[in-house]
Amino acid sequence: MTNSPHVLFFEPLINMLKKEGVEFLISARPYQQTIELLKQKKLDYEIIGKHYGKSKSRKAFGLFFRSFLLWKEMTKQKKRISFSISHGSPYCSIASNFAGIYNLWTLDGDKAKDVIVPSVKFANKVIIPEIVPKENYVKMGTKEEKIAQYPGLKEEVYLWDFKPNKRYLQEIGVETDKPIILIRPEASKAVYIKETEFLIPLIRTLKEDYFIILISRTLDQNIAYRRVFGNSVFIPAEALDGPNVIANCSLVISAGGTMNREAVVLEKKVISTFREEMLTVDKWLIKNRFMLHNPNPNKKFVDYVINSKTETGKYRRSNKAFKFFSDFMRNTLACEDAT
Repeated sequence: MTNSPHVLFFEPLINMLKKEGVEFLISARPYQQTIELLKQKKLDYEIIGKHYGKSKSRKAFGLFFRSFLLWKEMTKQKKRISFSISHGSPYCSIASNFAGIYNLWTLDGDKAKDVIVPSVKFANKVIIPEIVPKENYVKMGTKEEKIAQYPGLKEEVYLWDFKPNKRYLQEIGVETDKPIILIRPEASKAVYIKETEFLIPLIRTLKEDYFIILISRTLDQNIAYRRVFGNSVFIPAEALDGPNVIANCSLVISAGGTMNREAVVLEKKVISTFREEMLTVDKWLIKNRFMLHNPNPNKKFVDYVINSKTETGKYRRSNKAFKFFSDFMRNTLACEDAT
């Protein structure tokens, strides 16, 4: 697990298969809230490597070195490992290939070429959403016979049966009569992000009329936003239960991807401020009015959205994606154990 959304994605699958007697070796790196969430979910893990930086040279070093560290761990545990699975991790695919371990690799995005190309070369199966055309991956070097497609959104894997805690905000210390807006800044350390801290002017105009919950991605980002806003904006120091925060808010404004799609699945209004090339999944959600896109929203636009003067569609979640992954993992386990 290399990013915080991976914890939420894999947790229900891990818990389900644990009940069937399957054991897991979870590797992780300290990036965003990954380690905090693993602790909160009481999932045992081993820290292997770290985030090595944003520059191409450091990314290249990190790709080699973390893959090497994972390979070492896999070779030690090889007799116990039936297969490996990761979400968007080239490290796991590369290490698995050299360790002779069958690898499932999944991603819902189709733009991060630097991640996708090395991953699909070494993965045994490439699992993507049905919304994303196979050709998008074939042109990045994926053999078509490797590709499997799942229905719906990846966020449905862990949110299909979600029941919100209506008192969650009170439990974390939020008391307000104002409408609540959840804001998630850009992934400032991601290689695909070019502009950072562009949400600050918007937050300044919103905080008088709305209660702002700002969930930063990194410690540096947390410190920077606290320096600007002090106590006028609620900036939690620890990882929160994202879906429960979303469920109790009037609006989500996010420069990321996963939290936007979580809001869609939970039938909440969401404005994507993503400024780079949009994923096919997000384009589909915007086209169908499940999500709004405005890279530079102002207070007037936010007021307009919150006051229900813009129509948005209601996404109907299902358990199809969860069932796809659980069945796929069970079948892979059975096949690899048989061989």
